[in-house]
Amino acid sequence: MNEPASAAIRRIFKIVAVLLSAAALIFGALLYRRAQSMTFAQIRDNALDIARITAELVDKEAFASLGVGDEDTAAYRKVLDALERVRDSADVEYVYTIRVGEGGAPVFVVDADPADTMKIGEAYIGASPTAAAALAAGKPAADAKPYRDRWGTHISAYAPLLLDGRPVGAAVVDLSFDEVRREVRKVALLMLALYAATALVGSLLLGYVWRQLQKYEFRLRKAQERVEEHELMSARFFSQLTARSPTSPAAPDSLRARYAGTEALNYDEAIKLLGGEGPLERTLARFRDDIERGAEEIGRLLKAGDYENYALRMQALKNAAREIGATRLAERAGRLEALGNRAGAA
Repeated sequence: MNEPASAAIRRIFKIVAVLLSAAALIFGALLYRRAQSMTFAQIRDNALDIARITAELVDKEAFASLGVGDEDTAAYRKVLDALERVRDSADVEYVYTIRVGEGGAPVFVVDADPADTMKIGEAYIGASPTAAAALAAGKPAADAKPYRDRWGTHISAYAPLLLDGRPVGAAVVDLSFDEVRREVRKVALLMLALYAATALVGSLLLGYVWRQLQKYEFRLRKAQERVEEHELMSARFFSQLTARSPTSPAAPDSLRARYAGTEALNYDEAIKLLGGEGPLERTLARFRDDIERGAEEIGRLLKAGDYENYALRMQALKNAAREIGATRLAERAGRLEALGNRAGAA
């Protein structure tokens, strides 16, 4: 594999890794927002259901009769008992009742908070805008988003207290927004675990592919180096075979002598295969004519990644080298043939 192709594959790997990471982060953020929205909607619906039940349990006549300072009356106790039943049986943060005060703003009436009980007529400070709307409309309502007051961050739901079809106040249920955070945190942790697992598997897979690519690239570099070495060897062999005798420049040495001078060709092996010097001379001439063109084609096949035909060319070189007695060249061509076959099958 040549350097430009290798660099291009490295760039592709980096781009794919960045794109996968970005896609996972975007998907995770969208999933987190979706989980938060769905969890909030579910808790809001739960708060509305509990507020409706609370409104059903409250004695409306007792509620309507309460005025400032009536905390010790039987009517107050009756309303408080209903609120405490809801507080003890449902997963609520606060449960209480409100109504429109003299100034038109919501005020507390009966509060079931044992730690910080609000008195009748105390201002409903920090209440969400939904409270006044629910009192005015006389219909169940819930906050569209969490609000914060001195007691924390809540989601509130309001259900009207109707006496003779007329709203006289509202039952209010507060659920802590911390529950939403807890549920979303669970989803976030799950997403992080999935993301980490995906990233780990992806990293291992990319690492494996990258290592295989490096091995593959190393093998091909070695093959290319051997081809270049073979070209140099071929040129050296034939320069020696075609050398003129120093004592008689016009006449070449005997073929046996020239073979002996190469230290890389085996005259006896070549004669054994071809049967005589005549066939050997013709084979040498053909080999010499074909070797340069064959080397160029081998280099072209290697650069093109056509390893199947590369292996075939190496097989032909191996057989031709054996015929002229180039045993070492034949052995190297055989190794390159096997390498090309493995690369083609990869």
